Amino acid sequence: MQYQVSKKTLLQQVRPPIREKKLKNQDRILYVNGLFNPPPAENSESLPEGSKVMEQWRNVMSLGVLTLFLLLMLMVTIIGDYGLLASRELQQRKVILEQNLSALKNQEILMREEIHALKHSPSFIATVARRDLGWVQKNERVYLFNQEND
Repeated sequence: MQYQVSKKTLLQQVRPPIREKKLKNQDRILYVNGLFNPPPAENSESLPEGSKVMEQWRNVMSLGVLTLFLLLMLMVTIIGDYGLLASRELQQRKVILEQNLSALKNQEILMREEIHALKHSPSFIATVARRDLGWVQKNERVYLFNQEND
């Protein structure tokens, strides 16, 4: 349950003043520490020589680490399980499987036609009996030749 509070009471409350927090190096806030150099300061000549070398070395190392990371990501993109090479291999396999599927569908159609012909066509039944079983009609002559296996 909320209690009603008048505006006068709210205004009488003592609140600490809101201070804006000033950021250090406000002009350099967009720079990532170690990757890019901020704009040169006026007092850069006053820095000792060792700290300049260390800062340059740190920048070179950071750039090297970034480069290695990018090369690693490029390798993963090309060679990885979901990379370009694997995608190409899967695409080729898909094409082969689609060709096999169409061949099997054609074979199925031919078998259905053969089943229909075996059920309803006496001439086709006679042709199959001659071809597969070697049957002959009464008035036909049969010549047998020696077939040597090569």
